[in-house]
Amino acid sequence: MVMAHSNLGIAYFDRRDYGRAEICQQRALAINPNFAPSLNSMGSILRESGRKDEALIWYQKQLLPTRNIWNR
Repeated sequence: MVMAHSNLGIAYFDRRDYGRAEICQQRALAINPNFAPSLNSMGSILRESGRKDEALIWYQKQLLPTRNIWNR
């Protein structure tokens, strides 16, 4: 389910619907807070929305060495 939410978020991001993209990634992260693709996507969404300070936080979370992208 985490991948479904993440992939839907990516589809919304590609359409520049950043509000819906953010909601989808938040849902994915509610299921697995360590899911690196969604952490990275949150950074991209926030960056494109002009929220660069918030984006940096999400990029940093994604880079932490304890992340296991497939841990469900």
